[in-house]
Amino acid sequence: MTPATRERVTALIRNAGFDLVRVAAAAPLHNEKARFLRWIEEGRAGEMRWITPDWARRSSDPSEALPGARSVICVGVAYRTEDRTAPEQGQGLVARYAWGKDYHQVMGEMLELAARSLRAEFGGSQRWFVDTGPAMDKALAARAGLGWYGKNTTLLTEEFGSYVLLGEIITTLEIEPDGPVHRDCGSCRLCIVACPTGALGPDYSIDSRRCISYLTIEHRGPIPVELRPLMGAWVFGCDICQDVCPPSNEPYLPSAEVKAAWRASLRRAVAATRPGMRATGAGSRPLPVPAASKAGPDRDAMSGMTGALATPGGRQSVDLLDLLQLTHEQYLALFRGTSIRRAKAWMLRRNAAVALGNTGEADALGPLDLAMRTDEHEIVRGHAAWALGRVAARTGRTASTLLERALETEADETVRSEIEAALRCTAGSATVP
Repeated sequence: MTPATRERVTALIRNAGFDLVRVAAAAPLHNEKARFLRWIEEGRAGEMRWITPDWARRSSDPSEALPGARSVICVGVAYRTEDRTAPEQGQGLVARYAWGKDYHQVMGEMLELAARSLRAEFGGSQRWFVDTGPAMDKALAARAGLGWYGKNTTLLTEEFGSYVLLGEIITTLEIEPDGPVHRDCGSCRLCIVACPTGALGPDYSIDSRRCISYLTIEHRGPIPVELRPLMGAWVFGCDICQDVCPPSNEPYLPSAEVKAAWRASLRRAVAATRPGMRATGAGSRPLPVPAASKAGPDRDAMSGMTGALATPGGRQSVDLLDLLQLTHEQYLALFRGTSIRRAKAWMLRRNAAVALGNTGEADALGPLDLAMRTDEHEIVRGHAAWALGRVAARTGRTASTLLERALETEADETVRSEIEAALRCTAGSATVP
């Protein structure tokens, strides 16, 4: 087996299209495993039942995935391609990573190409993952020095902030490892304050049960009523904790002057969010977001992967009324080859109902009434009833007749409870947050 030098390995991986490449030793992640197990024991994984103590044990040791593993090649793909435009009324928001092609498929093909190149030149055995197997992506990437942990629980990189998709190749090759980056978020709490649902903690941890990304993508049940008003117009994922993160935005600022002005505003914002001062939370005061450069970082230094992710089917937002009435056939056609397929069609309809409850106007009452009475999924019907009551109360319209008619024919007790709560809302006995 030919000795593998870090320089040559890096060149091969970059030739496969990756923007970032670093190498970590394949030793077990003991501290990370202990932290992971505590997180699971506290119930913060929510309904992601595949996240078990056994999963934590296996994912913390690369040799569990590949016996004889000696090195882990950690890779990153930058995906911030353009600025988010202000959504029009009636549009639901989509997380930035899902605007284009499904990165699992695209990066999987790139990782397979890279693994074949390694085998052809150096031999050995390789196994790769991209969010798809027992491997702690962020922990391994942090060990390799690809970036450092942020308080928003993302990996922050020097080059692209947190707008990076991670993967790794576990290999039996002995490769000189890179060292970690010794950085942290210091006193900055912008992401913690900005998170509308309070999902982020000061100890660089997250409670998935309160995270908008989890609620819109992973959660299969009714969204807790107290969290629905805090979700805004998000229907697939959420970017808020990244959009306010200084290291995630600074690489995209167009000039030194803009950077200086933005840093000054950040200092004021960070000072106002220190413990002991009133937290703004839930978007009550806007946090500074930079005017990003159209070009972003030096694109000549990048692989062009952002072009590989781009697709005509990608989108920054979706029409909420269309999404509320989404059929399975439309779901397959509209979102084929995109990450949005991670959520099922009925879940997207549920998410659309919540977003309409928060942002919809009077023209949403009819479609919500139809969904409340006819949707095949009881969770969608219940969320449509909640949204109907919210929109009616906010716009000063009367929806009591619609709700009472639905109550007469609805057999599911959970949906009936949602309709009764919406009736109280429209009757004025409940307020709209």
